[in-house]
Amino acid sequence: EIEDLILEPLASSEAVLADGETDLGVALVDIGGGTTDVAVFSDGAIWHTVVLPIGGNLITSDIAIGLRLPLGVAEELKITYGHCDPASIAEDDMIDLAQFMPDCNDLVPRKLLAEIIQARVEELFTMVHEEIKKSGYDGLLPAGLVVTGGTAELPGILDLAGQTLDLPARIGVPMGMHGLADSISRPAYATAVGLLLWGLRHTSFVIDEEEYEEQESPDVVARLGRWLRAFIP
Repeated sequence: EIEDLILEPLASSEAVLADGETDLGVALVDIGGGTTDVAVFSDGAIWHTVVLPIGGNLITSDIAIGLRLPLGVAEELKITYGHCDPASIAEDDMIDLAQFMPDCNDLVPRKLLAEIIQARVEELFTMVHEEIKKSGYDGLLPAGLVVTGGTAELPGILDLAGQTLDLPARIGVPMGMHGLADSISRPAYATAVGLLLWGLRHTSFVIDEEEYEEQESPDVVARLGRWLRAFIP
C-alpha cells in the first residue's frame, strides 16, 4: 500500500544535504542508471528540478560501443577501472580483458576508457549547468554542487564537475547513519535512505508491532538505524 509520493531528488536531499546548504543555495545532482535528477535549493526550499535523459547506463553503452564489448563486460570495466580524468592515467596502463572474458587476450588502454567516460560525463554536467542557468540561480549557489547516485563513485568526477560548472563540489553520501554497515554510506543509497528518512519525518507508521513500535523520540536517525539493522548483517 502506497503511503505517500515524493519527488526523487527531494528524497535524496533528505539524506545527503545539510540544512545550511539548502538555506545558502545548492544544486543536487543525482546520477542514476537511466536518468539524472537535478534540483536547485535556496532559502531552505526547492526552486527548480528537472530529469535529464543521461545516466550511468548510457556511459556503459558508450564503453560497449567504443571498445566493442558486451554490455556486462563494459559495466564491469566502468566499475573496476573507470575514471573521469584521462590526463591522470599513464599511457602504458593497460587492462587485460581476460579477467572479464577468459577466452579474450586483448588489452585495452585504461586511458582510452577514461576518455570515453569523460566525454559523456562532461556532456552531463554541461546539461546540468544549462539547467542551473534556466533556474535563475547561476552564480547564486554558495554551497556549490552535491553529486550523488551510483555514478558519483567514479574517480575524478568531482574535479570534472567543478571545472565544468565552476562551482565547489562534493560527493553526497547518506549522513548520520552511525552504526550501520559501511555499504549503506555510499552515494548509490542516497535515494533509498532519503525515502526512509522522509517517511520517518513526515508520516506516522509502525514498522514492526512487536519490536519496532514507533516512539516519541525525535531522533529519527536512531529509529531508522533500528529498522535497517533488521535487514543488515
